[in-house]
This record gives sequence, structure tokens and C-alpha cells, in this order.
Amino acid sequence: MLERAALKQFLIGVAVWLAAVAGAAPAFEHSRARLAAVVLAQDASPAETTPARHFTPFGRDHGDNHAMAEPATVHMMNPMSYIGAKGTVTASHWRIRHGTVDRDTSLAIPVILAAMLQNAGAKVDFAMPWGQGHGGDYDLPELFAWIDAICR
Repeated sequence: MLERAALKQFLIGVAVWLAAVAGAAPAFEHSRARLAAVVLAQDASPAETTPARHFTPFGRDHGDNHAMAEPATVHMMNPMSYIGAKGTVTASHWRIRHGTVDRDTSLAIPVILAAMLQNAGAKVDFAMPWGQGHGGDYDLPELFAWIDAICR
């Protein structure tokens, strides 16, 4: 298993590669610097000893007694913060899948994301696969075909 620092570096590298493939590298460089700052700040208090944090006031007010996450962290976790924002470049192609029986994320979230992206001029391939949950590799051939199509 990778050490924590190596895993963080690997994940940042994967994110940079994905952004470059999607054509969003200029915007991501700024986000990468902010992400690296958050990652480095977290090193002072590793996840194993940091209590859980809430991302919304509703969660804080109606959940357990955990504190709110830092506003910068919440902002970075929300892709809606970057779509059409000044100084960012949004990828031009998106493939969004959200299973109809996903119990982890509201069905509204990917619909709002897809609508915002389309309104910003992105080409969005959106579907809600019937009977699928929160993840999985149920349509890999279709995914690879989509990637091949946009890379030509």
C-alpha cells in the first residue's frame, strides 16, 4: 500500500493528467496549487486524527456534533464553483452517469451539474442508468467508445 504522501502525490498527478486530457489544464494549474496547499495543511493533522467535518450548515445543525469544514475546502470540493468562473477553463466534453438507485448522492446534483455545463457551452453526455447504484463499471465499453469519439 502507498504511503499517505505518495498517495496524495499520485492522486494530484492523476488529476493533472485528467485535466490535461480534458483540455482544462490552464484552469487546473491554479486549482492544483490550492489543492496542494490544502493537502500540505492537512499533513499537520492527518486524517486519522482529524475529526469528521460538515460541509453544509444543515448537516452541522442536524447531524452529530462535528464542526464545519473550512470554507476554502468546501469551495474546492464543489465543481459548480468553477463552471464559468472568471479565470477558469471548463472542459468541453463531459460524460456524467448517475444511477437511479444511488442512495449516496441526490438525483438533483448531476442534473444541476449537467445543466450548468450545457449552459456554459460544454458538450454533455448525461444519463441516469436504471437500477444502478452509486458506482461501478457497468458500461465500460460505452465509456471507452465515448472517449475514442471525442479524441478523434
